[in-house]
Amino acid sequence: MTVTESLETGVNHVGSRRLRKEDPELLTGEAKFVDDLRLPGALWLGMVRSSEANAVINSIDGSAALDVDGVVEVLTGDDLAPLWGDEGALPCAWPVTDDMHNPRHLPVAIGHARHVGDAVAVVLATSRYAAADGAAAVVVDYDARPAVVDLESAVAEGAALVHEDLGTNVAYTWELTPDPDAVEQAFADAAHVVSERYVQQRLIPAAMEPRGVAAVPSPAGGDLTLYSSTQVPHILKVMTAVVLGIPEQKLRVVAPSVGGGFGSKLDVYAEEILCAALANERGVAERHRGHPAGAAPGAGHRRLFGRRRRRAAARDRPLRRRSFEDHGARAGAAHHRRARHLRPGRAGTRPPHARNAMNARRAAPEP
Repeated sequence: MTVTESLETGVNHVGSRRLRKEDPELLTGEAKFVDDLRLPGALWLGMVRSSEANAVINSIDGSAALDVDGVVEVLTGDDLAPLWGDEGALPCAWPVTDDMHNPRHLPVAIGHARHVGDAVAVVLATSRYAAADGAAAVVVDYDARPAVVDLESAVAEGAALVHEDLGTNVAYTWELTPDPDAVEQAFADAAHVVSERYVQQRLIPAAMEPRGVAAVPSPAGGDLTLYSSTQVPHILKVMTAVVLGIPEQKLRVVAPSVGGGFGSKLDVYAEEILCAALANERGVAERHRGHPAGAAPGAGHRRLFGRRRRRAAARDRPLRRRSFEDHGARAGAAHHRRARHLRPGRAGTRPPHARNAMNARRAAPEP
């Protein structure tokens, strides 16, 4: 069912009512979402996520999960490592500075969980419910370590490190000072200088439709079709091809009807890469459906930053500003912001002296 309308030439259509073309199929129930795909024989992925913010993984016991009816296999990060190779990982689309710290981001952690919700194992099952039950039955033994939960304390001397091998929680420092002498002079000449501190709260999008993905391999030829409730199908295609080494002409990404996104579906997620990798390797369709409660630990957060500004009375805008922004534990693959991952900013949005901390899970309280 479609709606079409012709536009008369020479008529001013600015401000006039226009018909939306996508509404009829949504209102009549004809729209197709990822969950509407019928894929006989597909295996469902259940994600086992860390309950610790920072912990060494001592052991993962999937024996109880294998006793759950419908569970086929339990895979750890070590089991999946051959799919990525020694260097493969989710890439960062924009290394902001040459010296940016970009820790390796594996779809499933190996040996160390670095944020609450970090995937530590995957359960494959014949149904979505069996996958969820199997994931709940996996027993993970953690050795919890100190965690950082405050933006400014994360960059303080002696702070617990998310990645000890990096020696810092700062991802990068990006200084933008077009004319340092003019800035200093403006402050020197100002009758008054005002200092301010702002904290922007964390935002956790929770769409009506949780994230979903299904990867369907071709019976022959090595082609792969990836269905995802994504807002960025073109970026997803490029990133999947890069991570898995699949030629782009062999990969097709389809974004069907999407039940809300609010920015959280602008990222490339581990579940999408996992489904594509397993389907490509095993020749069996793989799918995953998130849960609304999983938006906080497993989906993309936004914002959460603190800024300190000094304003000279002679000017109508801040002349000096320092910003700390929470970018989580690792580098992201597509969008500018995610609490799970360190993520660079969109062009034009980083203030002078921006310092980005690979750290926190919660906003700092207002003093």
